[in-house]
Amino acid sequence: MSGLAVLVAVSAVGFALSKALRLPVIPLLVALGFLAARLGLLEHSEAVSNLRGLGLAFLVYVAGIELDPRRFRGKLGAGFWICLLYTSDAADESSRGGGG
Repeated sequence: MSGLAVLVAVSAVGFALSKALRLPVIPLLVALGFLAARLGLLEHSEAVSNLRGLGLAFLVYVAGIELDPRRFRGKLGAGFWICLLYTSDAADESSRGGGG
């Protein structure tokens, strides 16, 4: 079976399971896609690679839509420190010749 047909089949199963089990569809689709890749059901092709990138973009878009900026009110200081620690760690890795 082609990679595109496997993705369509896995998506259909994911949506059906989501409805039947009343689970959020996005995490279920990610888990099923990961499982299909690990089981070797997906062949490595340009079409599958493009769909994977499109799926990731869709996931990030949906996550951004569901964010409520009011939840982050008063937490700017913590976000600043996390960002500072992350960037300092990345700078340290690159100075040691790491990949980033």
